[in-house]
Amino acid sequence: MLSITVFNGSESPYTVEMTISRAGDGDTRSDARAFSGGLDVEPDGRAVREDVAERRPSLIEYGLYDDDGELTDQDHVHYYPGDEDESGALAFDIDTSGVLTRRW
Repeated sequence: MLSITVFNGSESPYTVEMTISRAGDGDTRSDARAFSGGLDVEPDGRAVREDVAERRPSLIEYGLYDDDGELTDQDHVHYYPGDEDESGALAFDIDTSGVLTRRW
């Protein structure tokens, strides 16, 4: 199973709202959804959500919200099995300007 880790390199708390959808198979959007949820990340902290989806090609859409609930970043990444780190997680970083990037 795939896990998600988010590291917050800023001095502000953030919430990451994330949806993981399986690629292909002709599923409807709701049938393809493997995970939908949020991770709260404290300043200079990290948050982990374990076993969120099977390790298969997926689209990961996210929105990053500051402590006031304001959207600071929104984008997507594609996941393919083997992209995760040695712990089995996909890792993301929040920088000081409120931008979320995938950690390689």
